[in-house]
Amino acid sequence: MEEQKVKEKIIALYKELEQEKDGRYLPGTGFRYKDSPSGSRYAEKAKELLDNAIKLAEIDPNFSNIYELFSTINKEVELVRNYSYKYDKNRNPTPKSIAEMQQMMADATDHIYRYFVCKFYKR
Repeated sequence: MEEQKVKEKIIALYKELEQEKDGRYLPGTGFRYKDSPSGSRYAEKAKELLDNAIKLAEIDPNFSNIYELFSTINKEVELVRNYSYKYDKNRNPTPKSIAEMQQMMADATDHIYRYFVCKFYKR
């Protein structure tokens, strides 16, 4: 039973990673203003996913090889975390800069799916 709860948590975190590239609405704005995608929020969710993957590997030996997931989080997710937007004269992130961030997030999320999540979850 505990194994199923950990898998469900991993799937929920994976879905949050997928949604993070679209940004999120700012609280108190009545869903009118959307914040740009956040590399730090994305990285924290990915780290939490890795922690749960380690728990799953302790429970089920079939998931003992999580090296690819660890490598992806150390490389690609850290690039997302450290990405700096370029800003226009109004101090808003440029569309090109946002698109680059979204592409980096999509690539990292796809690798996380391919290396680990697809073993027990089909999109």
